[in-house]
Amino acid sequence: MDGNLKQKVISGVIWRSVEQFGIQIVNFIVAIVLARLLGPDAFGTIALLTIFIALSEVIANAGFGQALIQKKNADDLDFNSVFYFSCVIGICLYFVLFFIAPHVAVFYNLPILKILLRVLALRVIVDMIASVQNSYLSRNMLFKKSFIIAFPSIVFSAIVGICLAIFDFGVWALVWSTLAGCLLNLVLKWLIIGWRPSLQFSFLRLRMLWGFGSKILISNFLDTFFSQLYSIVIGKVYTKEDLAFYNRGDHIPKIGMTCIQGAISSVIFPAFSKIQNDTEKLKEAMHKTMRIASMVVSPIMIGLAMMSRPIILVLLGEKWEFAVPFMQIACFIYVFWPMYAISLQSIQALGRSDIFLKLEIYKKIILLIVLVCTCKYGVIIIALGRLITSPLSMIINVYPNKKLIGYSFKNLFCDLKAGFILSLLVVVFTLPILFLPIPDIYILLIQSVLFLFAIAIALKFLKLKELDSVLLQLKSKLKTK
Repeated sequence: MDGNLKQKVISGVIWRSVEQFGIQIVNFIVAIVLARLLGPDAFGTIALLTIFIALSEVIANAGFGQALIQKKNADDLDFNSVFYFSCVIGICLYFVLFFIAPHVAVFYNLPILKILLRVLALRVIVDMIASVQNSYLSRNMLFKKSFIIAFPSIVFSAIVGICLAIFDFGVWALVWSTLAGCLLNLVLKWLIIGWRPSLQFSFLRLRMLWGFGSKILISNFLDTFFSQLYSIVIGKVYTKEDLAFYNRGDHIPKIGMTCIQGAISSVIFPAFSKIQNDTEKLKEAMHKTMRIASMVVSPIMIGLAMMSRPIILVLLGEKWEFAVPFMQIACFIYVFWPMYAISLQSIQALGRSDIFLKLEIYKKIILLIVLVCTCKYGVIIIALGRLITSPLSMIINVYPNKKLIGYSFKNLFCDLKAGFILSLLVVVFTLPILFLPIPDIYILLIQSVLFLFAIAIALKFLKLKELDSVLLQLKSKLKTK
């Protein structure tokens, strides 16, 4: 990478990290408060609707967001065409959700889902109006502005949710807090971001973007559908409480994973796209990103796995105890996710959405086979089946990069080595504490201190050079504050 782009990438990662960690810390605190105020039933009810909202947003975007970022010479006509298309499709999808809401309620035998889905689906329209501004932010790597917009929105959403939960609004506290955050996010985007829609539209430009975006759409649809398929199966075959324990156990490690993956992925896709014509630079960037992701993600996820029981019992309370094994399993699943995503970013940056789609199909076939084989044997077995598919998906994603940029499995294993060593140190320091006959809160405190101690030792003696440039950039930014 040239110096200017490297500075943009490092600065982008820092700002996105600040944004993601800030948002997820707020989310984490709010989740603890709401979990104690509302209990498993409310969270299980909302979880039943998540798939419909998520799939609608994927369809409305139609892959155009990634296409705008990937296209080297995207101009205002491209952005305007996508904006108006997204708004129209978002409105159409809202009405689809409005009319299928009664059937969703019948499917789950839960009448309240009818009105809940009709209100929550308003989020699709709001998010689609903001979708092009998201692409504009990423393409131009304006991640400081992204932070300024996102953080107040999540804080406002948190305040609304907690206040409504205190006043006994039940599941509606989750619905209105979500909508409140989305609305403020939209307002701030329109006030802060320089881009505004103008009266321009071109079907030809949409068709050109569709060549890349259509395959991304199908890939994202498959990925979203199958990631939510677990909730559908658990919600239908088992109970709302089972679904709540599964989702809540998944939620805590997902917060950590989302912080890191969100910070890295949202920056490296536009960065990779800018060097898509230089495979050597792209391979070098892939090496560095993989190593950093592994060194950051692996020890954090393994540390959370070691601390799962005291975290659940101390923060959420004993009524959430059945979420502990799901959290432990999810931690091991998410160890592979950032590396999984990075492999896909390079494929997308090269414009090979055809390969991207094929990979998604292969992975979903494996996932479906595993889910069918495990769904009869309980929710824990379903989660363990998902654990099997995670490393397989990473391997499948890496495979095409050998031909495209010369990045092989040998390169992958070398890049993951430092992360593995860090994770091993974390296990050695934190696992024995679980067996001490002391209250859970003391176990959690001791494990947290030892986790930080293990990381400090590793940074001192392993000489992880990949982090040096990031740390230097962060220090320089702090000095300028």
